Amino acid sequence: MRRLILICVLVAALVAAAGAGAESSRQQGGMIGTIRIPVIGVNLQVQQDTGELEPGYYPMHYGGTALPCDRETVAIAAHHATHGQPFGRLWQLHAGDVITLVMKSKACSGIFRYRVTGQRVYPCGSAFYTCPAADAGFRNMGQNKLILTTCDDNGFVRRFVYAYAIN
Repeated sequence: MRRLILICVLVAALVAAAGAGAESSRQQGGMIGTIRIPVIGVNLQVQQDTGELEPGYYPMHYGGTALPCDRETVAIAAHHATHGQPFGRLWQLHAGDVITLVMKSKACSGIFRYRVTGQRVYPCGSAFYTCPAADAGFRNMGQNKLILTTCDDNGFVRRFVYAYAIN
């Protein structure tokens, strides 16, 4: 019995240490700000996509898109159904809802507000990590807007929420 208790304590300690290591490795991507969507209760840090992190623990800024200071298209992705579901209620956004980005990085600092204009869902077939149809969601990239993306329906569709900067 003592041996079983000792093994359980040891396993619990190893799991806790592994979790702490995973948390610190997720943070290495660099937190660049916060996304706030009050109507669905989102108030989360945004990390920069480095191509080395597993997405989803926090909303992640697509590295190939602008930062809000550039006054061009900003895109942020997060999981819908896993890793705490940071964008689990994105489907509840409606035209007129406000999204705020509070940026706190060397590259971009300030408060940026966007007003939702609509949503679009792209079917992905059976591919979970790739979705060629969703590439159409990234259009008119030079505009001062925000695109939020997430997976719906167990990864078989991608949801895009579009919002334009409030002047």
